[in-house]
Amino acid sequence: MAQVKRSTMPDSPEDFQRPAHRVLWDRQNCLPLDKILGDDGDVLLLLTPVVIPLDADIAGSGDPFEPLGKALSKRHPCVRHVPYTKRLGITGVHAAFIKRVKAVIFVVTSFEDVDGASQRKSAEIVEELCKERPLIVVTCCEIPVDELGTFDFPTVVQAPSFSAEDLKAISLLLLGRGLSTSTPTQPVVQPLGPKHSWKTENWDHSRDNANARDLWLQSMPKQYHLDRDTWSRILDRPGHTTHRVVLHPHTKIMVGFCLTYTSHAYESSDHLVRSIAAIVVREEFRNQGIGNILHEEAIHRVTAAQRISRIQLGSTFPRLLYGVPADSPETMWFQKRGWTMNESTRGRGLIASDWVLRFSDMPISNLASAGLKFRPCGVIESEQVRKLVSDESERRLGFGWYDQYARVLDSSHVESILIGFEGTTLVAAAITYIPGSQHPIAAELSLARNVGSDIGGVTCICIRDDPEMVSRPDTVMVRLLHGCSKLLQERGMAGMFIDAVKYGEAGFESLGFRKWAKYREVWRTM
Repeated sequence: MAQVKRSTMPDSPEDFQRPAHRVLWDRQNCLPLDKILGDDGDVLLLLTPVVIPLDADIAGSGDPFEPLGKALSKRHPCVRHVPYTKRLGITGVHAAFIKRVKAVIFVVTSFEDVDGASQRKSAEIVEELCKERPLIVVTCCEIPVDELGTFDFPTVVQAPSFSAEDLKAISLLLLGRGLSTSTPTQPVVQPLGPKHSWKTENWDHSRDNANARDLWLQSMPKQYHLDRDTWSRILDRPGHTTHRVVLHPHTKIMVGFCLTYTSHAYESSDHLVRSIAAIVVREEFRNQGIGNILHEEAIHRVTAAQRISRIQLGSTFPRLLYGVPADSPETMWFQKRGWTMNESTRGRGLIASDWVLRFSDMPISNLASAGLKFRPCGVIESEQVRKLVSDESERRLGFGWYDQYARVLDSSHVESILIGFEGTTLVAAAITYIPGSQHPIAAELSLARNVGSDIGGVTCICIRDDPEMVSRPDTVMVRLLHGCSKLLQERGMAGMFIDAVKYGEAGFESLGFRKWAKYREVWRTM
């Protein structure tokens, strides 16, 4: 179970109906602005809507947000104040500015009607354009309770209005001279106590996806972060999920969730695997039984289901985490609930690692063929590949491999499968893919995108286990990896990512690979 950093939340909806000048949250740790704006050359972009001023002395004579821009420029001279309109929204001019600045402040004045929808949409566009640049959203209005869960921006500052007085208070917050997030004006959710009876609810995608992602981002290291679209695609798998959520009874803020998937283990439909992909509980609500009730319900639902042969911690496809992170402090939590995690055997704590290789780090080698030939798969070899994967995935406990090969073989990406022959016998296969592409596997292994935009992927490596083979499995593996590297280089990649490798650590290191993540492989037979 992942640990979530402490955060402050409203204790009741009314707390958000009486907004003060405050930092609601700052996940980027970018406030005060001095943290991210260094020398005088760092440009700060202030994007404000074109609206009618509230103050009579400004109406008809100037921009209502001019006081905010002036206040910020006293500390940071390079402030560029650029308006945006409801009709045009964010244009190419705005995009050009964003590419040249250090950070962006985006102002919202309404959540109502067309104005609110337009400003919200513009904020989302700016977030996409910012990429790695800090984005601070300033809301000069009340945030409706039903909007709070989906207002998923990394840093949000709130004021009651955009009057000159309120804007001055906002400038003080941004510059670190005003109220902080720890002041009494920002209420904190108080735990309800161990005697409170928590209840789980069915997952509502429109309500829960964004809130769950927020908890995930707070909980996990940056290498596991996912953008909103990718997160939604992973969660929304109709017919294959039974996600559950626990909401605070008063505020309806999410305090915990459990993601579960059901998939075919092998070619046979008689074997299904249920994956407990993640259990996350907000830190201030830990030790109140929330994680336990989510865990027990996941187990109970598995027991009640038909044809479930295994239940595992982590997930196969789609992949969030292959297993429990090896260095996770929550290992003991799962052990207390009956999971064996300290043995070096399959399903009982065996270490599985994700590896990354930069092709420039790969030793130059003129390997002899060893009687092996590798080439991209053609349609004519499809049935041979299916047979190999069907046999080897069940023997090697490669959960979900057959389905992934079937999806690729039934697509226009057949040639992304590299196959190897010893004589005329098919002895090896691996799926290569470009993360973030339209390849069927790319959506299943979304974390591969976080390794680097120029890193390709290799997954579901199948090597025949046949005593009559002349070549040893490790000989086949090395040559298969070299073949995959050539295939990915031809597609413009500078490296490759291999997921969930259980053995051969020394061999991978000798080829120039470095470890990207490490998990404990854990499952139970039902």
